[in-house]
Amino acid sequence: MKNLVRVAIIAIALSISFAANARQGQAAAGAGLFIGGSSHAYFGPSVKFQYNITNPIRLGGSFAWSFPRSSVNMWGANVNAHYLFPMHRTPFTLYPLVGLGWVGYRTNADLDPARWNTNRFGLNVGGGIDLSLTHRLVLNFEVRHKFIANLENPYFIGAGVAFIF
Repeated sequence: MKNLVRVAIIAIALSISFAANARQGQAAAGAGLFIGGSSHAYFGPSVKFQYNITNPIRLGGSFAWSFPRSSVNMWGANVNAHYLFPMHRTPFTLYPLVGLGWVGYRTNADLDPARWNTNRFGLNVGGGIDLSLTHRLVLNFEVRHKFIANLENPYFIGAGVAFIF
């Protein structure tokens, strides 16, 4: 908890020194790949949509689904808020995120159905970095921890590309 408070204080202090380059009303859509899961790692594609409601605040929705692993499929839907910290005179923008997630696991195998055929809601906490390649194209890297009851250390690591319109 102390580390989380320290990160928040540093993020607020840094926001004062950076100029915002994201514009209110700006939207982006993109796709990427992720690795995530809990006791097992899953890999697959993801899609996202983002909208800047103010200059530093962006809302993002995403959906990811995994390729089958050990007869188990995983999927997740998320809505997150990002607070953007553009790095002055660089193409990088850092952001912490917080939001809600819904994760589902499905299996066709003879595994414990109470554990592997389930949907769960949880809280997302993490951060990411955007790299502007052009004024319309952005590379993205994001890490999230999901606080979900009865799942061991659920995480999400994703990378992708987005088109700004």
